[in-house]
Amino acid sequence: MLSGGIWIKEALHLIGRRPDRVWNSGDCHLMRIKRIRVFHFAAPFVIGFHSPHRLAKRADSIILEVEATEGIIGYGECVPRSYITGETCSTVAEIISSIFPGILLTWEFNSIPDAVRMMSRLESLCRSKSIP
Repeated sequence: MLSGGIWIKEALHLIGRRPDRVWNSGDCHLMRIKRIRVFHFAAPFVIGFHSPHRLAKRADSIILEVEATEGIIGYGECVPRSYITGETCSTVAEIISSIFPGILLTWEFNSIPDAVRMMSRLESLCRSKSIP
């Protein structure tokens, strides 16, 4: 089985890009998040459509930008739907702004299992505050 670093290097090679740096699982480099930004993204549809829950005229989502101290930037998207989970873009943005920084800005990690533990901690904290 190839290590993650080798697989990423090969995948980038196949699409014609070379990575500046590939971290292998044996590297002891700790990553730390230095900044979190939350954006509301609303894209109007050319033609609205009816669903059983509403007339959809646009797509609303939350984009999360996370920047590490090394300058690495990652993005995530959340598509809250009040008729499914009770969440809205406003409530998700508030949760991210009020709860996430206390964990994300203090956690150091260098592996996928570290990141999974960080996400589990966020989930546990949200559940302890009765946030779905």
